Amino acid sequence: MELWLKLYWSSIILLVLVRQDTGLKFSIVHTNDMHARYDPMKDSNEKCDMGDDEKGLCFGGFARVATAVAKARAEGPTIFLNAGDTFQGTPWFTIFRSELAGELMNMLNPDAMSLGNHELDDNVNGLVPFLQMIKFPVVCCNIILKNAPVLQNMKSLVHSTIITKFEKKIGIIGYLTPVTRKLVSALDIEIHNEIPYINAEAKKLTDKGVDIIIALGHSGYSMDQDIARSCQDIDLVVGGHSHTFLFTGTPPERENPVGNYPTVVTRTNGQQVLVLQAYAYTKYLGKIDLEVGVIDDARS
Repeated sequence: MELWLKLYWSSIILLVLVRQDTGLKFSIVHTNDMHARYDPMKDSNEKCDMGDDEKGLCFGGFARVATAVAKARAEGPTIFLNAGDTFQGTPWFTIFRSELAGELMNMLNPDAMSLGNHELDDNVNGLVPFLQMIKFPVVCCNIILKNAPVLQNMKSLVHSTIITKFEKKIGIIGYLTPVTRKLVSALDIEIHNEIPYINAEAKKLTDKGVDIIIALGHSGYSMDQDIARSCQDIDLVVGGHSHTFLFTGTPPERENPVGNYPTVVTRTNGQQVLVLQAYAYTKYLGKIDLEVGVIDDARS
């Protein structure tokens, strides 16, 4: 079977029972845990040798991601999100560190990116060059920077961002696993539990009139579902860290799905929230088509 960057998608009505006026229709494409797989790969750690790509033996790479994202954007209103761990995993990163990562991520031009634990492998000083050169926001609401003053005035590092290019305001709140503190020696950043900080940031966004709020973060599939259950203002969760493959139906490759794409989490009040993740290593690009309308209370 020919291996390219695989697209898997789903069409979901977020809020059904809409009034006569048409709801906002848009798509989200998302990646996570790309781990410096700038070139096509034969496996998660196997280089694509000369001629292998032409034989259909390889997948992924940033060029394919860029092509697939450009195609999605050309087809209609689209948000491109990255859920962290773009750093670390190939000699490209070992040699060129965050500077090359920043250049290539600018070419992909996501609407927002969350911090991953590997973005902090070189502590704060390793992240600074990346933040100085990127042209998009990195979102993370549950970090405290009092011991990292160099990051406090970085305009590209924010708790959340608001996308205003559509007819509705869409807020993106970032989060990062506190386990990062154990993974990075003497880390100069405090990282707190995700849910209280997401809830606090979501309240700020709703007070600003934000219509739709997406949690974008790097804490793993289990925590993503906990966030969906416990953060009442969150409409959608896009995650990473656990390299989780989600798929509905027969998978296109050898990865075994851990759950459906999207995973639907039902809150105690009956609200349903979608959780998304797209495996790792640029093998898959997640894509979901959404429609958001106004609930007609008379029919609900």
